[in-house]
Amino acid sequence: MKNWPQKHRNLVTYAIFVLLVFAACWVLFVRPMKKELEKVRDDWEKRQTRLLREGWPLNPGKLEALRESYRARLDGKGSDAGIKARSDAVALRSSSMFDERIRTSFGTRGDFMKAVSRLDYQTQFNRVFRELAKEDVLLAPDELKLSEDSSSPYVYQLVLQVWTLEMVVRHALDQGLKVAAAETAKVRVGNRDVPAAKVTVLPVRAYYAQAKDADPYVLEMPVRMTVSGGVDQCRAFLRQLTSEGTFLPISHLQLYADDPSRPEYERRGSVKIDKVRMEVECSAFFLFKRTG
Repeated sequence: MKNWPQKHRNLVTYAIFVLLVFAACWVLFVRPMKKELEKVRDDWEKRQTRLLREGWPLNPGKLEALRESYRARLDGKGSDAGIKARSDAVALRSSSMFDERIRTSFGTRGDFMKAVSRLDYQTQFNRVFRELAKEDVLLAPDELKLSEDSSSPYVYQLVLQVWTLEMVVRHALDQGLKVAAAETAKVRVGNRDVPAAKVTVLPVRAYYAQAKDADPYVLEMPVRMTVSGGVDQCRAFLRQLTSEGTFLPISHLQLYADDPSRPEYERRGSVKIDKVRMEVECSAFFLFKRTG
């Protein structure tokens, strides 16, 4: 190479430099990009395989038509209100039972949640306590799990619990059912202790739309109660819980038949059971933020 002309030596040196630059570009840029491209392609092929396995079309036109059909189902089309509108209607119905009371005493739902005081709660509790006592439904704090002295950082929830208690017991009494007596809880009446009503207000349950949300989407106020009465009365009561203007869906139900060996059945000469004992848990709901 020493005997080569200077131009040839320069050309070889330049060619070696270009090769080195090319090799460096390959190592530093091209090869990593090639690996990344292969990874993207593998991921794309896996997605295609999964979509085909799940029955999704890969044709863009078919996918667009499918999207439009789903959008029509969601938003509604023609006489069909759509899933979203029906969902809003269900949410409105499920949480509107308290609206009249809130408007009458507090104005808006926001004012109710912010302005309701402990005195408001105690007033509502004592009113319900007295009115149900007139119907021989004697409430005992030990059984009820709620009292005039109950406290909560969210006082409005205590008020909602009292209102729910009142509605559930009222529906049972309206159908002629009798609230059963608690096993151990007693209430002082005059100079004697009598069994308290078997009614329990369960803790408020909060449901969140997303785990990261600071506020719940909906609150549930469950009440558990045991009643006794005729089969037809129980049936009417259960229907009443989800009738027009009422939404107190049942989450727990147990029926106990009367003992057929009791003397009254022997005297009648029949073992047809027409009295039952029913334990039921139902709930009212309160949408934390309602758009309807």
